[in-house]
Amino acid sequence: MKKTFSLIPMACAALLATAPLLASDPNQHHGHHGHTMPASSQEATTTGTLHQIDPEAGTVNLTHPAIPELGWPEMTMDLPVTNRVDLTSFSPGDEVKFTLRLGRDQQYRIVEMEVKGLRVRD
Repeated sequence: MKKTFSLIPMACAALLATAPLLASDPNQHHGHHGHTMPASSQEATTTGTLHQIDPEAGTVNLTHPAIPELGWPEMTMDLPVTNRVDLTSFSPGDEVKFTLRLGRDQQYRIVEMEVKGLRVRD
């Protein structure tokens, strides 16, 4: 019986040490900056609503529905765009259809975006 009690604290210590590893899900999209997480697909097309557009930084802030191909939940986030997407063609409030593609640096970027029939492609 004495050995059983001495194993319990060791087992608890081992569990506490590995808890952060057990809690992390490599396919989960975390917050606004998780778009570099591994996913099941290299590309996905979806829709969204633009909130902010920063042509100088090459980013947009938008709300998109869940993207099952990437394992992303519905969220509002900042996303970079490739330099071939002309952000001056868009305005806050625009409903857009866009394609995300995983780059060599493991970051997703918008490579194609259209609004009201306008298409800008990478």
